Amino acid sequence: MDNEAPELTASDLERLAAKVVALESQLAKLQTLASRIESNSYGKCEACSTEIEMEILAADPEALFCGQHSSQGQNLI
Repeated sequence: MDNEAPELTASDLERLAAKVVALESQLAKLQTLASRIESNSYGKCEACSTEIEMEILAADPEALFCGQHSSQGQNLI
């Protein structure tokens, strides 16, 4: 039985690197959400501190802004 690892091509390495970057980004978002939950700020708008509408949170659990402020493009993180 051959126990050698298969050779990876440059294309394979690029795909793996892109996956690592995507996973690191996802982890950072999850850590931010966990921090917001722990500090009781999850679901509150970062611009005005009002409650974020349930429709917004249902569509995007990572939302940081209420409807008024997200319509101004502030939900981009």
